Formats: sequence, C-alpha cells, structure tokens
Amino acid sequence: MDDLLTAIIGILGLFLTFIGFWAASNYDRMTRYNYLAERWYNLMGLNDDMPEFFNPEETKKYTTWSDEKTKTKYNQYARACWGFVEDIVGNDSWSWSYTEDYKDTIKDFIEHHHTWLLVNIDLFSSNKFWKVLERKREFREKIGKLNPDLYKYMEKKVKKKD
Repeated sequence: MDDLLTAIIGILGLFLTFIGFWAASNYDRMTRYNYLAERWYNLMGLNDDMPEFFNPEETKKYTTWSDEKTKTKYNQYARACWGFVEDIVGNDSWSWSYTEDYKDTIKDFIEHHHTWLLVNIDLFSSNKFWKVLERKREFREKIGKLNPDLYKYMEKKVKKKD
C-alpha cells in the first residue's frame, strides 16, 4: 500500500511540475505577445495623418523629399517600424516564433520601408534581425533590384556576425 501511495504522489508531482512549466511558458508567451501588440497599436497611431508613409512609390524616394518636417517624421516612423521588427525577432524563443506570426507585417515593412532601411543599414546590428530579412524572398528581390552591391554588403554583414 505504501508503494502505491508513493507512486501516486510521484506521478502527481510530475504532473504538477509539467503543469507549472506549461503555465510559465504560456505566461511568458502571452507577456511577449501583449508587449508586441501594444507596440503595434502605438506604431499604427503614430502617423494616421501621413498617407504617403503607406505608399511604397512615395517612400522609396523619401531621400528626395524637400519638406524636412515630413522627412523627419518619416525617419522616426520608419525607425519605429524596423525597431518593431527587431522586437519581433528578439522575442522569438524556444517555445514560440513571433517572426512567423508577424510575417505579413514584416513583408509590408519590406514593401513600404526598404529604402529607409537600406539608407540606415548600420542602425541594426542584430544578427537575428538580418537573418530573418535575408530569408524573406521579397527583401532579397528588392535589394537585388535596387542595389546588388548593397545586397552583397548586407550578406557580408550577416556572415561576419556568425
């Protein structure tokens, strides 16, 4: 009888340990998700009054904009967008891939803000950040069309950090 009770207590202990790890993992994932969701909503509220920031034909020539106030505001907005991608990549963990969850957002940023990123390539030093972008076909195609030498530079930057 004592052996049976010991076995039941042992199994119950293992079960409770498993539940504890599962709960901690879910809490961590939800905390990260809530942080990213809050960042996303803040980002979307930054420039409701600037429709040109959502037009890839306009943003690809942002360096030629003459209005310094608009240019400064776009610099801040584009930096926030790519900073959000940095947060997405940085919050990937062994238990969850936010990069996969936000793949459409990353594609949109590539489409709308790739020129800004190429001009400001040195602002981002995370190897994971560049590896995620390098894996995106849309990003490789945009860079290859715009400036093949810059793509080679970016490839070296990623390889150098390995």
